Amino acid sequence: MAQTQYQRLTRARSRGIAIAFALSSSLWLADDHLLCIDSNGYTETYRRFYFRDIQALILQRTARGEIVNAILGFIALLFVVFCLLVTVLLARIVFGAVAGLFGLGVLVNWLCGPTCKCLLRTAVQEEELPSLSRVRWARRAVARLGERIAGAQGAMPTAEEVAAQMREWAAAVGTPTAGAGLSAGPPPVIAS
Repeated sequence: MAQTQYQRLTRARSRGIAIAFALSSSLWLADDHLLCIDSNGYTETYRRFYFRDIQALILQRTARGEIVNAILGFIALLFVVFCLLVTVLLARIVFGAVAGLFGLGVLVNWLCGPTCKCLLRTAVQEEELPSLSRVRWARRAVARLGERIAGAQGAMPTAEEVAAQMREWAAAVGTPTAGAGLSAGPPPVIAS
């Protein structure tokens, strides 16, 4: 049996904590499919999405990054206030160090950029790809996936080609196309 060669698309990213297990997810590219690996440290779950079956990749911005920054910033500010209120030098050092750690967390989260949710849709399911949680990384991955999907399904028609095809169908059926809302402009953006 021939071995399938995989290329890493995303590194394992944490997807949350359930009971005592840290859950992580990563994406791998093969010649004809995308492999999603979910791991909890003891077991792994594999899901394959064949490029010929993928109908849509949807990116949706989330407020998760701003919420995390607000929480971490509030905690850092709280420890700064504690640091200013205490008079014992050791307590000031400890509170200042803790405030610095939470402030560093705010900085790292801000530098990683805005957060998003990525959904992969096929004819029978819609799955979230948790390893694509930042807009910058998700756009890069979607661009690579788009090339593979176009290779498997053929190039997508342009908006002009779709409009021309719709006019041909309308003329064949005898339906007027004026005012039908067809335009030669760019297609609508699903989500970004």
